Formats: sequence, structure tokens, C-alpha cells
Amino acid sequence: MNTTEKTKSYFLLLGLIIIIGFPLYIIIKNNHVANNGIESTGTIINKEKVLSGKPISYRYYFTVEYKVKNKINISELSVNKNIYKKYKVKDIIYLLYDKKDINYIILNQDK
Repeated sequence: MNTTEKTKSYFLLLGLIIIIGFPLYIIIKNNHVANNGIESTGTIINKEKVLSGKPISYRYYFTVEYKVKNKINISELSVNKNIYKKYKVKDIIYLLYDKKDINYIILNQDK
């Protein structure tokens, strides 16, 4: 195997790791926060609907303000279309955040 073939094989392997690894990491992290996250409430301070991706489709986001240990944090939360339509700016939502990474939040589906 010559150098060019080795380089191509390396980049193919790296691409597969990224394509498979990143979504798997997100699923595991969300599952961890859903099971072990700290409950909180937050206020929606902005809503965004962004056209992106292939195939082109809308992605929906809330910018959420919430308190952790008397400190105000602001994070972006990716939501589905139904959740996006359900809430308005200034609505209060229930969150779970990771105690090791307080900026990583998910919507608390149990509330």
C-alpha cells in the first residue's frame, strides 16, 4: 500500500469515526443528563428557526436563561417543531442540566 492509499484509508476511517462517533456521543450524553441531570426551570428569551442541512430543513432552537447556584446562565436548546410551536418567548420551561457541564441542558420531558 503506497502513501496515497494509506492517506485515503486514514481519512476514510477518520470520517467514519466522526459520522458514527459524534451522534453516538450526543445520544449517550443526553441519556446521562436525562437520568442524572439536575432539575431546574428556565425562561425562554429567544426562539430561532434556522434553515440548514442536507436535505434542507428547519432546525428549531430556544435560547434559555436559567440559574445555577445563584448564577444566571444562558444556553441554546435544540427542540423539535412541536415543542417550538408550543412555547413562546418569556414562557417558563423545565430543564435538566449536567452538573459537570452546566451549559449542557435538555428539556425535562417528565414535567
